[in-house]
Amino acid sequence: MCERTTGVVAGLLLSMMLACSEPAEAQAACKPDGFVATTVWHTDNEGDVLVLGTEARVLWFQRASQWRFRAIRAGRNQKKIDRVRLSADATYAEVRYSQEATIYVDLTQKLLQLPETAIEARAQSPRELSQNPEVTECASRPINDVDEKRLSSQLKAYMAAEDFLPSTPSPDWRFFNAKVDSKLYVPVLQILQNELIRPSAFEVWNELVPPAVAATRGATSKVTESLQRELFRLYQIRRPPCVIYTDRPKESSHGSWVVEYWFYYPFDVGGVGAHLHDSEHLFVEVDKLGGTVRRVAAAGHGMWAPNNIYHTYQPNAIPVSLPLFAIVEYGKHATAPDIDGDGWFTPGMDSNNYYDSAKVWGVRDTIGVTDSNMKPFTSAMMVKRERKNALVEKHLPTIFKPKTMAGLNNDNRCTLATLPETLPSEKCDGATAACARSQVGSHSDYKDPEKILKPALYPPLALRAAYTKIPTAEKSTLVIPTAQNTRRLERSDRVTTGVAFELAGLIGGLPGRAAVEAVVDVKSEDEHFNGIATRYEWLTSNLTGLYAGLSWINDDLGDRVNDEVNRAFWASGGFLFELPISGRLLDRRLTLQTAGGLMYNNYYNLAWDFRVGFAVTLFSPNRGFGIKRKVPNPY
Repeated sequence: MCERTTGVVAGLLLSMMLACSEPAEAQAACKPDGFVATTVWHTDNEGDVLVLGTEARVLWFQRASQWRFRAIRAGRNQKKIDRVRLSADATYAEVRYSQEATIYVDLTQKLLQLPETAIEARAQSPRELSQNPEVTECASRPINDVDEKRLSSQLKAYMAAEDFLPSTPSPDWRFFNAKVDSKLYVPVLQILQNELIRPSAFEVWNELVPPAVAATRGATSKVTESLQRELFRLYQIRRPPCVIYTDRPKESSHGSWVVEYWFYYPFDVGGVGAHLHDSEHLFVEVDKLGGTVRRVAAAGHGMWAPNNIYHTYQPNAIPVSLPLFAIVEYGKHATAPDIDGDGWFTPGMDSNNYYDSAKVWGVRDTIGVTDSNMKPFTSAMMVKRERKNALVEKHLPTIFKPKTMAGLNNDNRCTLATLPETLPSEKCDGATAACARSQVGSHSDYKDPEKILKPALYPPLALRAAYTKIPTAEKSTLVIPTAQNTRRLERSDRVTTGVAFELAGLIGGLPGRAAVEAVVDVKSEDEHFNGIATRYEWLTSNLTGLYAGLSWINDDLGDRVNDEVNRAFWASGGFLFELPISGRLLDRRLTLQTAGGLMYNNYYNLAWDFRVGFAVTLFSPNRGFGIKRKVPNPY
């Protein structure tokens, strides 16, 4: 509390009051990968502009530092900004205008311009704005003079590209330590009213199966079906409290944090493959430039099913509002983002990471009851969620305004807990807390968080190589003879190599993918090039599909009696099966593909078509966390 002395002039009294309202500032050395820079871009005719800057994700050939920026105009009246400071979680900007009071701006939302008054700032924010957020300005500059000059140079280029007038004078940078607040991004879990299982603490088994009893039955041994039914009955009677786990946020040197949320369900009671222990998860990528949500990745089913991923790295993406909502699949508990919070999963709105609609998993409440797990997602596979049934982390009602949390039931509360520092890395199946922890500790996405992105499943462009057997005139047998044509034809080993590309990525709305490949005879002593093969592929599910093709094969397929040469065109069609390959091989971008069907030529009639090969995904939107310098930013 400041002492007010009578007789002091009004201007001095006002400045003292402003000083009292400012939070105490903690200063520490800046972390090399955890700081955010701020400056004010002064223009003569357009007013001031608040600028945030942080390091950008660099490509392997870029050695110099790259920077990303976010610029927000000062407002309608073009006020002059005296000073800007950031809160410790980088989600608030403390803005002080010339000769006016300080206001606190919520940076987690889309801002076309800065609010001009404290009332306007509070009205814009979905949160209960803190009036004294902690500020952690760096005690010393975290970058050298060369990097700071590069930072200012790249800012000038960015502002020119965004049509801002030049700044006078040059930018004066201030640097702030920033650390993400995991309580802010924990999702509201939208479940069905009759969902029997809730996310629980690992120690739930100490209540259902006391450790002494577990020891006599074998702590790590698989539970029998009869015992599982008894444990499930006890679980429904006792209804343990809801617990959501979060891992310590992973620092990123590329301008973002990744916050992990893990949901441990003691039972999976879906229509197919019911089992003990069901760990699910959702990861949130948070931009250091204001704490905005740039990507939400929610796990589907295993390594072969697509995950539900929404990102803001494409031009038409809508900003993500807080709090986050997610939909939980009935019984099986796969999770999907619900970006608009309406209780429905809508492809394109709640997941936009795909080119082919067959690569959308969505929410499928009828797995095992119908064949929905073998088809592309449709809205008929799920039931609309109602907000009154949602599970809400207990801190959220204190963070967000009542109107933001409208319709949610305060009785359905969850507790946010931190995962233990060490978790078992080998999975076990016993009904114990240790085996429950092992479901997370042994998960590939826990060991390597970027695996949740599954880049091999979303190939805008792919390089391919395959082994195939094609018809030739030199050998005989696999042609299907007809009454008119009894010529026989052998098949010869060939290799095809080429590219495949999603048509939707080039021609908006056109389904399927096209491939162009060269046919190569690796055993030939003369000419290796053997022809061209083109294919159109249409997926009927995330793993299966159909194809049709036209090939020109440069082989002597002519009538030997007349010594004619037919450079044959072959039409082909059939079924294909593709499977993503897990592991770090080629950075999780490898896919195995097999195809089989028939080929037709008007000279030789029908022949079998077969191939097996690999594809390497290029330019996937999901190739890792971190934010590149020039990606769109809807905020």
